[in-house]
Amino acid sequence: IIRTALFAGSPAPLGKLLNKLFPQLSPGQEVIALISFTDKGDRTRMSASDVSRLVSERSLKRRMSVRDKDHLLDENDYPLNLSYVRTVEQSVLRVRHQLKWFNAVSVVATREQIENIRKYPFVKEIELVGRWQKRVGDEEESSSPPQPIRRTPSNVASLDYGTSFTQVNQINVPAVHDLGIYGQGIVIGVLDNGFRLLTHEAFASMNIIAQYDFVDHKPSVIPNNPSTGFGSHGVNTLSTIGGYKPGELIGPAFKSSYILARTENDSSETPIEEDNWAKAIEWADSIGVDVTSTSLGYLSYQAPYTSWTYLDMDGNTTLITKAGDHAAGLGIVVVNSAGNSGFNASHNTLGAPADGDSVISVGAVTSAGARASFSSIGNTTDIPSRIKPDVMAMGVGVKVASSTNTVGYGTSNGTSFSCPLSAGVAALIRCANPTLTAMQVREAMRQTASQSGSPDSLMGWGILNALDAINYYGIPPTGRISGRKFNDINGDGVRDGGEPGIPGVVIRLNGTATDSTLTDGSGDYEFDTLAIGNYTITEDVPPGWMQTLPDSSYSILLLFGVDTSGLDFGNDQPGAIHGMKFNDVNGNGIKDPGDEGLTDWTIQLSGLLTTSTMTDSGGTYAFTDLPAGSYTVSESSKAGWIQTLPANNGSYSVTTYSGLDTMGLDFGNFYAPEKSFPVNEGWNLLSLPLTVSNQEKQSLYPSATSSAFKYQGSYRQIDTILNGFGYWLKFNANQNVLLDGEPRTLDTLEVATGWNMIGSISYPVAVTGIASNPGGLVTSQFFDYLNGYETSDTIFPHHGYWVKVAGNGQLVLASSGTFPSGSRIFIAPTSEMPPDPPGESIATSPTAPARFELYQNFPNPFNPLTVIRYQLPVISHVTLKVYDVLGREVATIVSEELKPGVYTRGWDASGMASGAYYYRLTAGRLVETKILLLVK
Repeated sequence: IIRTALFAGSPAPLGKLLNKLFPQLSPGQEVIALISFTDKGDRTRMSASDVSRLVSERSLKRRMSVRDKDHLLDENDYPLNLSYVRTVEQSVLRVRHQLKWFNAVSVVATREQIENIRKYPFVKEIELVGRWQKRVGDEEESSSPPQPIRRTPSNVASLDYGTSFTQVNQINVPAVHDLGIYGQGIVIGVLDNGFRLLTHEAFASMNIIAQYDFVDHKPSVIPNNPSTGFGSHGVNTLSTIGGYKPGELIGPAFKSSYILARTENDSSETPIEEDNWAKAIEWADSIGVDVTSTSLGYLSYQAPYTSWTYLDMDGNTTLITKAGDHAAGLGIVVVNSAGNSGFNASHNTLGAPADGDSVISVGAVTSAGARASFSSIGNTTDIPSRIKPDVMAMGVGVKVASSTNTVGYGTSNGTSFSCPLSAGVAALIRCANPTLTAMQVREAMRQTASQSGSPDSLMGWGILNALDAINYYGIPPTGRISGRKFNDINGDGVRDGGEPGIPGVVIRLNGTATDSTLTDGSGDYEFDTLAIGNYTITEDVPPGWMQTLPDSSYSILLLFGVDTSGLDFGNDQPGAIHGMKFNDVNGNGIKDPGDEGLTDWTIQLSGLLTTSTMTDSGGTYAFTDLPAGSYTVSESSKAGWIQTLPANNGSYSVTTYSGLDTMGLDFGNFYAPEKSFPVNEGWNLLSLPLTVSNQEKQSLYPSATSSAFKYQGSYRQIDTILNGFGYWLKFNANQNVLLDGEPRTLDTLEVATGWNMIGSISYPVAVTGIASNPGGLVTSQFFDYLNGYETSDTIFPHHGYWVKVAGNGQLVLASSGTFPSGSRIFIAPTSEMPPDPPGESIATSPTAPARFELYQNFPNPFNPLTVIRYQLPVISHVTLKVYDVLGREVATIVSEELKPGVYTRGWDASGMASGAYYYRLTAGRLVETKILLLVK
């Protein structure tokens, strides 16, 4: 830079305020000055994309209400000439803000530096930046209300405003809320002294989209000074406009989005510089703010600065007033406190920027509607003078969020609180009709206020009426609701490609308006030109169909200009699954001619729905009215029956879709009681009770899901199953397994000192009839396993048992059980439990069953021995008796008090005639009877 060129020409003039102060400045004394430039340089240096990024899309959209689409941006939006800024920056103590609307920078400079800068040819003027003196003690928060205030009366409003009802009801906000208008879609900028407690519960649902501290130049609006009083004012005003805590405090615009700017320094005695506010509102515009609320505005300067006087409240003098009017010219509704300087009979008591011709200035009234004595008055001093304030709202005893406690509340006085209430009404008006200009919003607020017919300098146009204001220009038809009714073939509640529409279905609209329509040939429907409000959309589900989308209905809050599309209704026709349970006489897994259906057999369905059904007299079953989805179909097992279809005790996996009828899922079984043995889901302790030709585990148990394990001091995996040993096997479901072989009536089992897993023969053997070699071998009780260990008094076919013996030897099982008494084992009960199943840990004692239950005897039919199992959840006196078909008692198997557990008892029917018998269990209040069949 060539200095001689810079200093050419006459020095730039000083502004009105700086000209008064300049002669009083001592050498080196600092001032805050606004340096205005002559131009912004060559705009061709900016590309089209650079220009488009000057402000947000939202800001451009808002400007369309006041400008044509080809002139949304102007010279004021372009950035400053950086070469000018850098030159000034090198010549002052520091640059505070770049103000593009004013083509100026605010700086901190000395008298000498200002003298030099005046000589730069690009400097247009240098003026003093106003420094407002804050009056400590104004508008302090109080923990108790100074006058009675009402809670929300019952059956008056749909929201519970608590004691904030008085302040919002005075301006008729609840009536607007009842229309579903809460400020949605509107961005409000709150410019204040900081917001120290944004964690307050009243802000829990508030959407704060941006914040910046223009005092300390940091992203957080929480003041650096952590003391309680600093930043409290912002908490109070923000809660007044947008707080939401039902039963305590609800602000007018609680569903708006917010941007927060800290423009006042209350962290010290430093006065307030008006360039902070001017920069903040530029920032708010660039984001796309719709309404601003500022509860600041002071008239007196701090000494030695010359103060503005009431004469300067003309709407054209102060920097912040000019910034406020410019913002309104961009479509922003600028709302500001009128001030708290009270009444003066000779002149106005306004504080800038409340004097702005486009700024909505707000005075304060009491809850009874009388003007508050502290509320500033107008009119402005320009010619002709303008009426100020514009409108009034409650400013005495206003409910606010506490700035010291995240769940506390208090009250405050001042136009600082009538201002956010009024800004909230402006947001509601914009929410109802976003196309209104800032001046139209002001006109709606003025012309519907309480003294619109005779406005004056004390109360302007009077107390606001939010409901009348939103209706002043009328709420135009706002939009449409549309969607499609479709066949949800896969039932997933999503409209997938290829799923066709369903024509001719009634779609109903209820709420602010009531209507109905039919879907067209493509399944589409539409409700058009709807008024703003709440709506519910439902469908008439056609007969034979089920709704998959939505769960019941759509609830829509329709705002201005909203095109709500894609509210689709999905339906599918229920599917069905059919099949047959048949007697597969030849066991070939095929339903051959003559294979008859099996009645009263349980078929189970699991998956999206879980249920069961019984086969009918022809053996058929059906599951109907099934929503689309994946299912598994399986059958229950019955003693003596072997499943042949699907193979290996399998099941069917089925995926149904809209209208699908799945048939032919048949189950085949054949009856072989002497070869059929039940197993349970999970681990089973088993033994091989027959002599078979192929002893490989895979051949005997193809449906098992684990290897077989035997025990000899520790578990060992085996592939070949031998007679006489117990072994562990795991299955994934209860089922019957088929073992084809010759009966074993006698077996000698090798045992060693300690725990042994022993096997069984083909017939039940009472443990008291077991012989040993050497005779009188000492053993523990015999432990069976069913989800836990239990003692057993009988060795049943196919079961394995744990027994602990005192020495090496042999145990002898025989179907006749006739051994000399001296060769019988000696049973010495033990409290020790057998080892856990392989790889698992079980309780050391059986867990008490959850319920009483009597099981079907096994085998059935039988000859002559059968086993009856039952379970008890509590200590009970138990009787188990057998009766013939005439009801005569023929045997008492159990009659004693028993502890909780699972029990098995055998019945030897050697002396009984063939035929049907009943066995009845009585335990506490339980009485259950089943049939058993003796076939000799």
